[in-house]
Amino acid sequence: ALLFQQCSIVVFWSARMASASTSGSVKHGSDGAVMPSNEDVEPLLLFISSAHSAKSSQHDSQNGSPTGEGGVQERASKLRKTQSASELFGAEQSSPSVFEDSHATSSQPDVTGSGRPRRGRPPKPSQSTPSSPSKRDAPVSLSAQFAAASAAAASPAVQPPASSSSSGSSTAAPPSPPRRRGAAGRKRKRESEEDESIPASDDLPSRNSKEAKLTDDAAQSLQRGTQLVVLDAGMGASVANDMLLVGPASKESALSILTQLQKTVQLLAAKLDAMKEQQKLILHQHGDSNSITILLARYKEITAQLEQISLVCRNIHTTRILSVHELFLYQDIQLTLPMLEKQHELLVAELKHHEHPQQHERLWAALVIAKQQFPQTVRQNKPLAGNVPIIVKLLADSCAEFAGLSQVRATLSMHDEKQKRKFMGELLKNEVQDLDLRTGTAEYNLSFVQGTRMSRATVKFSMDVQLKTGKTVTSRSLKVHSEPFIVITNESQWDESEGALIALSAFGERTVTEWPHLCNILQEHVVQELRNNGDPNRPFRALSKCDLEYFHRQFFASKPQVTVNEYNKFWEWFGKAFQVLRFQKHINTLWQLGVVYGFMSREDAAVIVKDVEPGTFLIVFADKYPGQLAIAYVSPKTRGVKHYLIGHYDTGAKKALPAFLFEHPPLTHVVQFTHEFDARGQPQFTVVSKIEAFGRFCPPTHYTKEHTDSELYDPIIA
Repeated sequence: ALLFQQCSIVVFWSARMASASTSGSVKHGSDGAVMPSNEDVEPLLLFISSAHSAKSSQHDSQNGSPTGEGGVQERASKLRKTQSASELFGAEQSSPSVFEDSHATSSQPDVTGSGRPRRGRPPKPSQSTPSSPSKRDAPVSLSAQFAAASAAAASPAVQPPASSSSSGSSTAAPPSPPRRRGAAGRKRKRESEEDESIPASDDLPSRNSKEAKLTDDAAQSLQRGTQLVVLDAGMGASVANDMLLVGPASKESALSILTQLQKTVQLLAAKLDAMKEQQKLILHQHGDSNSITILLARYKEITAQLEQISLVCRNIHTTRILSVHELFLYQDIQLTLPMLEKQHELLVAELKHHEHPQQHERLWAALVIAKQQFPQTVRQNKPLAGNVPIIVKLLADSCAEFAGLSQVRATLSMHDEKQKRKFMGELLKNEVQDLDLRTGTAEYNLSFVQGTRMSRATVKFSMDVQLKTGKTVTSRSLKVHSEPFIVITNESQWDESEGALIALSAFGERTVTEWPHLCNILQEHVVQELRNNGDPNRPFRALSKCDLEYFHRQFFASKPQVTVNEYNKFWEWFGKAFQVLRFQKHINTLWQLGVVYGFMSREDAAVIVKDVEPGTFLIVFADKYPGQLAIAYVSPKTRGVKHYLIGHYDTGAKKALPAFLFEHPPLTHVVQFTHEFDARGQPQFTVVSKIEAFGRFCPPTHYTKEHTDSELYDPIIA
């Protein structure tokens, strides 16, 4: 075969050179040697390849090997690597040929782990050859696939290796003859290749095609260097820089950053699901240590990404005052991150246990809370705010097999163990739920039978699982705790309990916190407690920027950081007003409509009503009397602004605020907030008649009475 090959080369070369010299198309190299062109090389290589295929087919038929196209291809892939034009003739080509593109023997790196480039069958000249390897290539190990994927992620395209020759011309070694193997040698080589071959990561099955596509998109996005998960200090991208700064110097809006963070978290979740499937296949096939090491390196990268996302969220929450929509994005990320971290922990522990069973414990499974409304103050025997259920989810590592699952049980866990001893009888209703085997979740609509005596408590969710470990069954107990809450028995306990929970979230064990951090936590509680329009994600009204600026100026002297003592003084005033909005439904409705403006200083209220018609008034919370409403109005007699404090004797259980206002005819129109702001961020108002604003709450004729005094009130607040 070698003699036939060499003779064919000499004959073909002589004929082509004679033809080229006649036509004047001969090329010369740098050393004066004659160089073949691509048109000369390609037919010659095809001719040699066909000769090899014919010879190999004849040899296989004599030794009982499979014949035909498949047998020829199998033998051709094991004989030797096909030489490119530069290797055959020892000259550098001006442009790659079709044959080189199909096999890439000189431009593709070794990814087979065996020190040899990939090989394939030479295509026909008329066929276009894809750049990806053929399905008939030699099997590639999973660790090699991981290495190739990492190399592909580092650079958009694999570049050919640079020539080692300083003169610019590369001279390849002459082709070595194929080694002859006996039947036993060929059998040993096939067995060794089969043992080393592991299904490539790209060929691993996915649970569904949509998830596989999302996983591929996630991997591509992360490998391209997504701006949100750049981990080094010199990030370069504006969004990444804003993630680290997230303060006044940041250019990116909080909404944009949080939206991208949410998408990144979703991509990481899909990536973890795909890696879980890959890990399952690797461990079922007794994966080699190299594949496990590469998986652990990838998990380490995900750990850094999750930590980076957590850091960015914390920075945003402590340095920026977020809108309601931004807060919901932040809360969604904060609920998803712990689940990803726990799933990541399970998978890493499984791999480490597989490598070193004596040093690392396998965790098997874990319980997490996928949805909750805590921290909040809960009324005894009342549903949770918003009637949103608590969702508990069961997570497991890649190879966990359950032999049995118990019900999920909820128990009350007190922060102060001494208080727990004082409880007698039933504490919870609906405390036991079945686990939905399709989703791995259990939903709870809890009701608390007893109060917690103004002490913090949590709900502990627990269940027992039986896991198959070979031929034995192992039992494990899983548990998870909710965020803290306080159960009250009457409304008078609400403001103290709510203030304690907000302080715990804002300060923790510290005595100082950032003002934006306190604002965001306060807004979260206001939205959760005061939403009454049926849609928990779109509250009709929340605290505005003007409200927060008023709090900051009035109670905290506009300082960037606030202390616990300052917060306690603020809560003594705001907690009472918050309680009125929480439990007096008609006041809450009037506040949502903007008829009761709410939080404004006495001076600002006077500025708003000073230029309106006499008898027009504005309703706000009194800045010196916690929980009480005040009226700023234009006196019909003096045309000046006066203030009146609505006392407890003016309204009560039998007389609501609209009834009190209808008792006084000189009050004719009300200043209503339109829920809009001008370019400077100032609230916009409109004037509506008293009957239009309050008529639907009570009939005006029922409470109207005669007054002989044309002056309605004397100022009560000096």
